Amino acid sequence: MAEYNVKDLKSGGFMKQKEKDLFSVRLRLAGGYLEAEQLPKLAEISRKYGRGHIHLSTRQGIEIPYVQFDDFEKLRSDLADAGLQVASLFFPEGTCLDIGTPEDLLKAVQKEVAMVAT
Repeated sequence: MAEYNVKDLKSGGFMKQKEKDLFSVRLRLAGGYLEAEQLPKLAEISRKYGRGHIHLSTRQGIEIPYVQFDDFEKLRSDLADAGLQVASLFFPEGTCLDIGTPEDLLKAVQKEVAMVAT
């Protein structure tokens, strides 16, 4: 089992569960929108990496609980193949956004929204 920092993982969309080495994985969904074709793929991914459960949050989000830490990279790859991605507070993937001015923040958010919309 690899070492991990729970705080860093949480900001990247991986929330630690009470159970040892299990996480809920929060997906990024623009406005809670999901294509019908993605649902069977999402179900398959949740069975493969979790226990076949999918949590629909009150904020129109989707989480896959019971995911092992060691499966994160394979999970990300399978989600990408389904046109989905893990929610993250990082811009771009894996690096922290250095916000200089409000205009810089606006540009970064617009870029992120455009990326999610495609």
